[in-house]
Amino acid sequence: MSETRALRNTLEATQAELRRSKLHLDKLRSHHERERASLQQALETARQEVAELHRRHEELLEARAQRQAEAALEQAVSVVIGPPATSPTALVALVRRPEPLEQALPVLSRLTGLPPADLRLRLAMILPCVLVRVPMAEADALLKALHAEGFLAVSSEVPSRLAEGLMLVRRFTLTDEGLQLEGLRGQRQHMAYDRLRLLVRGRRLTTSVEKRLEWSLPDPRPLAGRRGFAVQELTQHEFKKEEHNPFLWAYFEGLRVTFRQGTQFQGLGDRRGSTLYESLQNLTGALRQRATQAVVDERLMGMPRFSLPLVEQERSQELFADLLFQAVKQQVWP
Repeated sequence: MSETRALRNTLEATQAELRRSKLHLDKLRSHHERERASLQQALETARQEVAELHRRHEELLEARAQRQAEAALEQAVSVVIGPPATSPTALVALVRRPEPLEQALPVLSRLTGLPPADLRLRLAMILPCVLVRVPMAEADALLKALHAEGFLAVSSEVPSRLAEGLMLVRRFTLTDEGLQLEGLRGQRQHMAYDRLRLLVRGRRLTTSVEKRLEWSLPDPRPLAGRRGFAVQELTQHEFKKEEHNPFLWAYFEGLRVTFRQGTQFQGLGDRRGSTLYESLQNLTGALRQRATQAVVDERLMGMPRFSLPLVEQERSQELFADLLFQAVKQQVWP
């Protein structure tokens, strides 16, 4: 009897344990079902958000393409139709600073219409120092008035943005008679050394901005209520890049050319440098040997951010060189 009772007790205990295990297993299954449903919902939400981000990405790309197309169309229209007609203007500059300055300021103020404080600032700039920008019809009269008062002054027309600037040289050859030039468009010129008047060496600071679309997390911590899922965002980043580009401008009688990035320097032969800077330096030396009358100005080498008053900064170096060329032609510089 005692053995049978013991077996019955063991059986009852085992059955109770099985019932408890089954109950616990049912609870676990129910919990897992709830967790699975929640995770499936979160996954579906994440898929919808990714699809939305892809849609936004496509819209951004389409919008950017449309803006580029509109900008190209506006540029094409502006080239065909041209800008609104404006009267040409000229810069008037002094080649020498007047001495004594205090006595010259009232005379310059009367001729230019500028207050003495502004004249002080402009006379302190690099020579030739720009005084005013006036219509072309008034430039000659102002120059005559300045010359009559004893000031060494020159003027240079401010060309339109659509006007052809310096010819970019692709290839060149140094001959005994002159300089053989070939431009980017295939145009060819032969310039005698005795027609070379001015060589301007300098550096130009160019800034470019690149825009990129990148995926990024707004917060390194998981977002609340997302079961540890962090949603990526498509953001636009701007990268600013600055470069110092050396150049050499050669001013002949009737032609202005530039040697810079894109010029091939095989014409220097053994004097061709390993860098653009060295090649331009050797070319300057070679031209000085062949054209001893040419004036060399290298002040723009130390002023890549050079700016002139009354003109856009990106055109300041070229307009400054134009003024210098006028001074050299009139034999008042250096």
